[in-house]
Amino acid sequence: EDLCRKLRPAVIHAASNHVNALPALIVAKRLGIPFQYEIRGLWELSRLANNPDYKRSHNLALGLELEGYVARHADRVFVISEELAQYAKEHWRIEENRLVLLPNCVNPERFTVEERTEQGHRHPILGYAGSLVAYEGLDVLLHALKLMESPPSLEIVGDGAARASLEALASSLGLLDTVVFFGRVSPKEAIKRLKSWDMVCLPRRADMVCRLIPPLKLVEAMAMGKIILVPDLPLFRAETGNLGNFFEPGNPQSLAQVLANLLQGRDWARQGSKNRQYVLERRLWRHFVPQILALANNRKESPC
Repeated sequence: EDLCRKLRPAVIHAASNHVNALPALIVAKRLGIPFQYEIRGLWELSRLANNPDYKRSHNLALGLELEGYVARHADRVFVISEELAQYAKEHWRIEENRLVLLPNCVNPERFTVEERTEQGHRHPILGYAGSLVAYEGLDVLLHALKLMESPPSLEIVGDGAARASLEALASSLGLLDTVVFFGRVSPKEAIKRLKSWDMVCLPRRADMVCRLIPPLKLVEAMAMGKIILVPDLPLFRAETGNLGNFFEPGNPQSLAQVLANLLQGRDWARQGSKNRQYVLERRLWRHFVPQILALANNRKESPC
């Protein structure tokens, strides 16, 4: 509140989650400043997906209710997906005219296409970059590789609670010559690794959080012209503009078949080009930033 009195902001924009947003809402109401809330994740649902026992905790319902409380009192609510917008309407009674889509986007100059002229003459590389947690479904991907006669090389970048169990699973499946775990790396190194991949797989499970919250790494990979493998859920259909290669979530056989079809066809340049074009046309930050600034532009002078 002291900072707002000093800076005299025209609008307060808070992002997930309620631990951050509720104090911002209180200050905005005290000072009469327009307030908007950007929901980019539901942390309680993420925790539930990684720990089913959390369903018995009162903190699950409490946390989701606090999310709804902040959203109901915001002048505008930005949501990361249309599926999350529907959730907000059904569970928190948020009016549709206060909900605005603000999806994952990129600045295109940061994610360029790597020329891969040798593509048809080398072993293909499949990659994953992100948190190593249960709901990401990386165990499904490992089981899928085991089912294949000639699987691609798999590079996994990132760290998390599931890393030890995933490394043990890769060993027990006899995939140590196929899978490399790089662990946590710098953003620069992560992009370097991503550029070397032919395909990116995001094998998320069908948990509620996976049905509502899309990963930023998906649009980043599409911007780099990578082939995308994602679960066949409405969220991922929408996120990719139906340009992904879809498999049944949680089903290693389905994923293995989709991978095998991709390796046999190898029409990757055309698919990758379509993916990047989709991002350039629909998922650049400059397409959405004006909506964020609208409240501030309409406010002539801060009342505080």
